[in-house]
Amino acid sequence: MKAGAGKAEIRIPDELFPLEKFSVVFDPLYIRVLLLEAGTSFALVSVEMTSLRDYAVEEMRNTVAELTGLANQQIWICVTHTFSAPHTRSQNALARGGAELRAKNQGLSNAINRALTEALAQAKDTLQPVTVGYGIGSCQVNVSRDVETPQGWWLGQNKQGFSDHTLPVIRFDSIQAKKPLAILYNYDVQSSIMDGSKLADGTCPITGDLAGVASRFVENAYGPDTTAIFLLGAAGDQSPREQAKRSVLTESGGFETTDLGEQGFSLCHILGNELGSQVVETSRQLQTRESDATIQFVSASCLCPGQKIMEPRPSHPVTEYDFEPQDNRESKAELVLLGDIALIGVKPELSSYTAHVLRAQSSHPLTMVGTMVNGGDKYMPEASAYDRITYEAMNSAYGKGAAEAFADCILRHIKE
Repeated sequence: MKAGAGKAEIRIPDELFPLEKFSVVFDPLYIRVLLLEAGTSFALVSVEMTSLRDYAVEEMRNTVAELTGLANQQIWICVTHTFSAPHTRSQNALARGGAELRAKNQGLSNAINRALTEALAQAKDTLQPVTVGYGIGSCQVNVSRDVETPQGWWLGQNKQGFSDHTLPVIRFDSIQAKKPLAILYNYDVQSSIMDGSKLADGTCPITGDLAGVASRFVENAYGPDTTAIFLLGAAGDQSPREQAKRSVLTESGGFETTDLGEQGFSLCHILGNELGSQVVETSRQLQTRESDATIQFVSASCLCPGQKIMEPRPSHPVTEYDFEPQDNRESKAELVLLGDIALIGVKPELSSYTAHVLRAQSSHPLTMVGTMVNGGDKYMPEASAYDRITYEAMNSAYGKGAAEAFADCILRHIKE
């Protein structure tokens, strides 16, 4: 087996600011790339962005394909889902917007693709024989964000709700250098500590947030020749256990919002280092070995119940809601199988319980569940979310039972 890894900063030109609500870069955004060769090849690209439009994903896949010769099914474009980063704009927004909007969007896209090219070149240059090891740690950084209120379920921090705290880690060691070349880790949490938080001047800062701090912690622990790559888990209903801007339920049943502003970066440091330290602890307990396993690619397609999203969308908790069924929707999972390891990549934002089921029932000893892989498709909550009428259930184009049908389909394909 061979592996290569690279990392490059997304350098946003000063002239693009203000960009959406952002006016300053507090810490840089990065693109990280993992290349694997084992019979065939696979490229995983992790981008410190909230999300990427389909056209942006396609552009990046085309860049990877041109520079590596890989086919689409051999390329994953993933986001860390940091909420403190500008978006690539939709095609409709670009069509409606003016020249300035289009110029800024093109400038951001150019910065992303320059970083991708640089990180990919590093990954190709470092491609070398490796040993591989894997293990599963645990971390308590994530909590359910579905909170019950007298008016119904809404968003917050629910430390009594379900969260899968497992932390799958894969380490690739350079045979020649006898030290880690790349570490891939997977965890169910949004990088949203600074989501919506404003500085004293009323502006919002750009930051890689939780996952960005965690990856830098791992890289600092091992040195400059190691790249730590975060694969976003099933974070549809998971937030960090503390956030800079948060709403607390009052005795009257309403919400009171507070914002720590710049002080919130201390939370990024604390929680990011906590996640990173657990990655390092799990990694250091691993025994790597040479592997003759080959990479297999499998596509799993499932027809899932659909539903109509009501407009205007609910902006507050409710105790009654009419879930209106729609035609079935096709959802696909991209599976990468490597010996004892299974990587599951899906577009919908699954709930942590669905990922728990996939990890627990997978026929592979180590299973990673990646969401928002090669694009996004919003929420696909577990069945109980519809009974509770959660934010995710009301804002999903998938109906009750979709997540369970999708998980069954994925598990069946892995087993076969």
